[in-house]
Amino acid sequence: MVCGLMLILSMGPSYGSPEPSTARWSGLASWYGGGEPLNSHVAMGHRFDPTALEAAMWDIPFGTIVKVTNRENGLFVIVRITDRGPARRLRNRTIDLTRQSFIALAPLRQGLIPVIVQRM
Repeated sequence: MVCGLMLILSMGPSYGSPEPSTARWSGLASWYGGGEPLNSHVAMGHRFDPTALEAAMWDIPFGTIVKVTNRENGLFVIVRITDRGPARRLRNRTIDLTRQSFIALAPLRQGLIPVIVQRM
C-alpha cells in the first residue's frame, strides 16, 4: 500500500511545467521535421506528418490538446502533443511544431516565435 502511494506522489509535474491550475507555458516555438528521414515516426508511434497539426513538448502527456498562441500577432493553432522535444532545451524553447502548425501561427516567418501554450 505504501509503495503504491509513493508511486502516485512521484508522478507529479515534471521540471519546468506549470501548476495544474494554470496549465500555461510561455516561451519560444520552432518547427521541426525538415530533415526527418522518409518513414520516420514520432514518439507516440505513428508516422511523422509535417502537414498534421501536431507538436513536440516535454512537459505534458502524449495526446494532450494544446492551444498555441503567437504573442506577436495573436494567431493561434490547436495541436496535439505526439512527440518529445524541443530537441535542445535552450533559450526558453517551449514547443516544437510541425511545419503546418508553425505556418498557421507565422505564415511569413522562420526561426523562433514567442508563444503562449495553454492546455485545453
